[in-house]
Amino acid sequence: MELSTKQVNRNIFHHLLGNSLSYFGDLIYLMALNLWIAKNTEGPHLLSIISTIGSFVMFIGNPIGGLIADSFNKKNLIIVADLMCGIGTLITFIYFEKNHINLIPIIISQVILSLAFAIYSPTSRSIAPLLASDQKLRSLNSYLSVSSEVIKMIVPGLTGLLLTFSFITEKELILINTISFFVSACNNMFLISTEKKTEVNLNVGHMLKSYVDVWRELGHVKVILLPICLVNFFSGGITVLFPFLGKAVSVSHYPNLLLFQAIGAMLGGLLSSRMKQDLDWSQSRWLLIVCGAVLMFLTPQVNQYVHYASMMVFGVAISIFNVNFFTIVQKVTPNHIIGRTFGLIFAVSSGLVPFGSYIFGIIGEKVPAHAIQVAGVGMIMAILVLMIFHKYLSVSYLKEEN
Repeated sequence: MELSTKQVNRNIFHHLLGNSLSYFGDLIYLMALNLWIAKNTEGPHLLSIISTIGSFVMFIGNPIGGLIADSFNKKNLIIVADLMCGIGTLITFIYFEKNHINLIPIIISQVILSLAFAIYSPTSRSIAPLLASDQKLRSLNSYLSVSSEVIKMIVPGLTGLLLTFSFITEKELILINTISFFVSACNNMFLISTEKKTEVNLNVGHMLKSYVDVWRELGHVKVILLPICLVNFFSGGITVLFPFLGKAVSVSHYPNLLLFQAIGAMLGGLLSSRMKQDLDWSQSRWLLIVCGAVLMFLTPQVNQYVHYASMMVFGVAISIFNVNFFTIVQKVTPNHIIGRTFGLIFAVSSGLVPFGSYIFGIIGEKVPAHAIQVAGVGMIMAILVLMIFHKYLSVSYLKEEN
C-alpha cells in the first residue's frame, strides 16, 4: 500500500506529536530526578550508578528490541513501549520522598524505562520509512530534531517556574511524565503504516545468526559506528557531570546549559532540513571534533556566558550529525532488517556509555573542576586517532559496497 500525501502528512503530525509528548515528559522526569539526587547527595557518584545501570540494560536490550521491531507490528510496539515507560515513571512517583533517596524503586523504574526504550528506539526509527516517502525522510528527521530541541528550550524554564510553586515538588514533575507517556500511547494509535508482516524466529541462536547477517549488510555504515561508540563514552560522562557543574556556578545554571544546547540543536535541525546532500564520514567527523572542542570551555573558572555559547555550538554540531546519520541509515536499509539494524546500531554505539557514566562519576569526585574538560580532550583524541587510521576503514559510509 502506498500512502497518499494526506496520509503521509497525517503520519508526520502524529509521529511528531507522539515523540514530542513522551520527550517533553521524559526531560521533566530527568531534570526532576537529577535535581532530587543532587539535592540529597554531595557528588555525582550515585547518579552515575543509576545512569550506568540504565545504560547497561539498554545496551543488552537494544539488539533484542531490534529483533522484536522486525518481528511484530511496529505501530503496536511503540504504543506498548509508551505504556511501559508510563508504568516505570509511576513507580518512581509512588516511592518518592522529598528528603530521602529510595534507591531500589529508582533502579526498578530505571530498568523498566531502559527496557522500554530498548524497544522504542529502534522501532521508532525503523517505522519512519513506513510512514513517509524517501523524499520526506530527511524532513521528518529534521522535524523530530527541531521539535525535540524546542522542547529542550521550554522544559528547563518551565521546570524552574513550576518548582517556584510551594505545592509542586520533583514528585509532581515525575507525575507529568507518567501522564505524557499514556497520552503519547493514545496518539500513536492514529498512525497509518504500510508495514508488511515479517516472520522472524526469536530464539537465541537465530537472533545471533540474524545479527551476523545484518552486520555484514551494514558495510558502509560500520565505518561511523566506532567513532559514535567512543564519543558516546564521553557523552555518558558529561551527562552525569552537568548537574554538578550547574550546582558549582548557580542554581539556574544547569537548566540554562540545557536551554542553550537546545537552541543550538534546533538551529542544527533547521539547517539539516535545508541540506541538499548528505555528509560523508570525512565531512561529518569534524562535527564530532567541534563537540569535543567546545567542552573545553565548560569549567567553573570560565564565564557562564562562554558556557552558554559553547553549548549552543555543541547543539548545532551534534544535531546536524544525528539527522544526517539517521537519514542515511533509513534510506539504504531494507525494511525487513531495519529494526535489527537500528537495534545493532544503538547497541554498538551505546556499548561504552555505562563505563563512561561510571568512570566520569569517579573523575567528577576527584577533579570536579576539570572533569568535563577531560571528556572533551578524550572525545577529540578519539576522533583524531580514527582520522589518522581512516585509510584502513571505508572511505565513506554513504556509498553502498560494490
